[in-house]
Amino acid sequence: MHLADPGALSLEEITNIAYGLSFAGHETTTNLTGNTLLRLLGDRAQWDELCADPQAIPGAIEEVLRYDTSVITWRRVTTRPSTIGQVEIPADAKILLLLGSAGRDPGRFGEPETFDIHRRDARAHLAFGKGIHYCFGAPLARMEVRIVLELLTSHAPGLRLAAGPDPGFPANIAFRGPRQLWVDWPGGTPGRPAGR
Repeated sequence: MHLADPGALSLEEITNIAYGLSFAGHETTTNLTGNTLLRLLGDRAQWDELCADPQAIPGAIEEVLRYDTSVITWRRVTTRPSTIGQVEIPADAKILLLLGSAGRDPGRFGEPETFDIHRRDARAHLAFGKGIHYCFGAPLARMEVRIVLELLTSHAPGLRLAAGPDPGFPANIAFRGPRQLWVDWPGGTPGRPAGR
């Protein structure tokens, strides 16, 4: 229908877009926020650096996207024959892109297994895809996580991972984020009790 009347969308196309926006804008950002807090609160020195210098927050977000992205794989179908490395891939081949693995590629990132919020090339990750398949929600996801970190580092710098249940990660081939994330907030805020 869209080719016959480019100004019109079918009900199926509208449904697909609405579903994609709500799904992509919820689960991936929720997982990214969970991964970010798990990673940063698990590394006290880097959390304390963010609390002392909020200007480092954007770089920290890029490093989490590189090191512990919420979208670890994605599927594509080749449109033409291609060669990746030494491997010939025919047209119409179904491929699985390992985005999480790309963020730990030693050929691209020095010391890829080290989490460093000051990494200069962290933004070279593929967490949001690349080219025509780049996630159009990337700026919104970055902004949402930045706001969470700005608020928590300024209002709850003493936030810590709580001893207790393991965060656990669902068995999912494409998305990764903790099922739960328990934290302690020693001291709470004025007018509120310390929380957990």
